[in-house]
Amino acid sequence: MKSQEEHRANRRFPIKKEIKYSILKRGSHAPDHGKGMTVDISTNGVSIKIRRPLEVGVKLDIEIIILEHPRVSYVGTGHVVWQHKTLTGIKFADGFRIHKEEAASASTIL
Repeated sequence: MKSQEEHRANRRFPIKKEIKYSILKRGSHAPDHGKGMTVDISTNGVSIKIRRPLEVGVKLDIEIIILEHPRVSYVGTGHVVWQHKTLTGIKFADGFRIHKEEAASASTIL
């Protein structure tokens, strides 16, 4: 019998970084925000640990903070594909990019 890791198309890496998210709601001008920690990351998605569960199918704006000073983040969108207690699986949408803050008032998207 194959392990869960053997069933995955992409290898997951145990990387612990802060993640911030905003729930994308149609017709809402005040999105719901949250934060947590990554558990592992692959090229297609990320497992995160958060305090309150998110519903499967919810679309999110995501920022994974790679470095604090200067602030470098991996930013884009995704959607929740599974939820179990405090763990949530998010599949990345196309178009993730690196965002670097160069100064207090300027930023660059790479």
